[in-house]
Amino acid sequence: MFDFTKYSIDWCLKRPGSEGIEYNESVMLIAEKNGAIEPVRLLFDADEIISFRDASLNTEYAAGKDFVLEEGKLCFPSGTRVQHIPHEQFFPSEPIEGGSFPAKEGGHLLFGEGDFFHKRQLAVSYRHRGSWDGPGFASKKRFLPLVSAKLEAKKELSVVYLGDSITVGANSSGLSRVFPYVPIWPDMVSEALENHYGAHIKSKNIAVGGTASAWGIAQAKDHGVAERPDLMLIAFGMNDGGSVPAAEFAQNLGAIMSNTKKSCPECEFLLVISMLHNPLLAWPSLHGSYEPVVAGFEGEGVAVADMASVHRRLLERKRYYDMTGNNVNHPNDYLARMYAIAVSSALF
Repeated sequence: MFDFTKYSIDWCLKRPGSEGIEYNESVMLIAEKNGAIEPVRLLFDADEIISFRDASLNTEYAAGKDFVLEEGKLCFPSGTRVQHIPHEQFFPSEPIEGGSFPAKEGGHLLFGEGDFFHKRQLAVSYRHRGSWDGPGFASKKRFLPLVSAKLEAKKELSVVYLGDSITVGANSSGLSRVFPYVPIWPDMVSEALENHYGAHIKSKNIAVGGTASAWGIAQAKDHGVAERPDLMLIAFGMNDGGSVPAAEFAQNLGAIMSNTKKSCPECEFLLVISMLHNPLLAWPSLHGSYEPVVAGFEGEGVAVADMASVHRRLLERKRYYDMTGNNVNHPNDYLARMYAIAVSSALF
């Protein structure tokens, strides 16, 4: 049995529904206006709760006293010790300087960086009989023949990760230096590839928070010369999505790849379609228009990992705040694990 109390690449990269156990799935409790805590639906209907802890995995909650399982959902009796956020704190009526964003339907949404949301979230491990019927975890090796050949031959593979704050790993517990120290998703991908193939992965993460695809053009040229990658993972879109038209976004991605190929003609690429931002935010969004243009690049030497589709399917069962690192546009440990699964699956 896995040790649920500390980071392990084994349970982090188990695909949802793959073996009838979900490992440390994240949830967060927001009280209703009347103070009640409504039952929480998990990704799959649970048959048995194996472990229910805070996100640090240090505090365990007791079945029957802190929670009960009813019809596959988590329910919380009066007197529960399980932490929750009052409704008025999560949905403040007045703006909080540096701590909220305007909501689409009026009012505001709580915002926080670092481990602000991590320390308010929970980790549930449970048995179930469900299966993942969503998109996002398919192998794309056929599009990356040079990368695949090196991995299969156990040769060193040079990988460059280029993107924004999501690729930096913002809000991951490892980057925030809090338990359980789950690594950022690019590091999980590199570890997964090494474990799977037995090949050394020489990785360089050149992502910078707050950047967009246009910034990546010059970076690709510079680091293509410096790092000479066999594989470049390009993960922009979240910051572009407020103002950059899809045609311009596609042009920028094309320029990133073209600049890299000038110095590394054998480099292949894995494009990552970004997760979704909080749908309750009063933000303009062009993200949906990016998905088909990014998918259109897929072909010889270019593969695509579609995190938008994975996130969208997760949101059919779970709330956005169950999986967020800042309640706006960053993943928590759980959703970062989905990034790592989607990206590594594309390379398996």
